[in-house]
Amino acid sequence: VNVFSIGESVLGRDIWCIRITNEKNNQAKLSCLIDGCIHGSEWEAGEACLYLAEYLLINFDKNETITNILNSSEIYIVPLVNPDGRQIDYRFNDNGIDLLKFFITIHFYHPFLVTSVL
Repeated sequence: VNVFSIGESVLGRDIWCIRITNEKNNQAKLSCLIDGCIHGSEWEAGEACLYLAEYLLINFDKNETITNILNSSEIYIVPLVNPDGRQIDYRFNDNGIDLLKFFITIHFYHPFLVTSVL
């Protein structure tokens, strides 16, 4: 598992990513990006992302399905896409942008958010 910042919010808060895979398996792998809390007031999705990360880590080598997934995939989890909105329980980011509505063009507001992860 690796935890790293993929960029900063409008107010300079880090946007963290959790990368989960079996490092011992060097074959080409599929990538999967899972994100949460795009709307800062919807914290449940971020909590679900953290629960998923914990579940994958706990069940690797214990559950055949999870082990197969992590042997053949790199799972990238960004539990808190909108840390500024989360800080004040607000749907939008600090620029008043609804990040979910503009997800296709999110690279304009967060240059490395999607492209640097995958």
